Amino acid sequence: MLVRYDFLHSGSSVFRTKHLSKFVSQCLCLLLRAQHLNSGNPMKTFLRIVIEACVICLIMAIIGIVINAIRSDGLPFIADKPYEIFVPCPEILGTVEMIAANDSRLTDGKSFIVDARSQEEFDTWHYAESICITYDYLDRIPEEELKNITLNIINSGKERLIVYGDGDGGQGSTGYELGRELAGHGIPQVFVVEGGAEGLKNR
Repeated sequence: MLVRYDFLHSGSSVFRTKHLSKFVSQCLCLLLRAQHLNSGNPMKTFLRIVIEACVICLIMAIIGIVINAIRSDGLPFIADKPYEIFVPCPEILGTVEMIAANDSRLTDGKSFIVDARSQEEFDTWHYAESICITYDYLDRIPEEELKNITLNIINSGKERLIVYGDGDGGQGSTGYELGRELAGHGIPQVFVVEGGAEGLKNR
């Protein structure tokens, strides 16, 4: 049985890696077949297989190091600069203004009111005339859907947008973060309720 080793001459690193894996697999298959044919003492056979497998891995590691060393774009053994693990995603965020839970703008009929909590929490209790637009930190609203929501709010004829959510309503709460996203998509007057849903319930 012939074992291919043309991975040394391949231009693509992915192509070369595939051939290297294939080479190792074929070598191991040969070893296992040889051991099966010459099986005597099971313990000796097992130790022999382990030793020979380690030798093959060592040879492959040396080949890999040599290939990496002769490549013009080889990987450094020690990174010369920190790797970027987290790449920040571009976000369009606007500014919001905090208002009290008893602010008169909540009841003057000129505000579009949004509940940023989950649908289940909204169904349990929500402020009168509010609609539910759930904000999830891990499952963000798709950009196209966010644009449609923004257009609906603008076309409603209301003078302002008021958002409330969970927690105290401050930075990091669902109401605050959703308010910033909507403000970043063209809504000029965005307000967030201090104290969130609980503040509105207890006002």
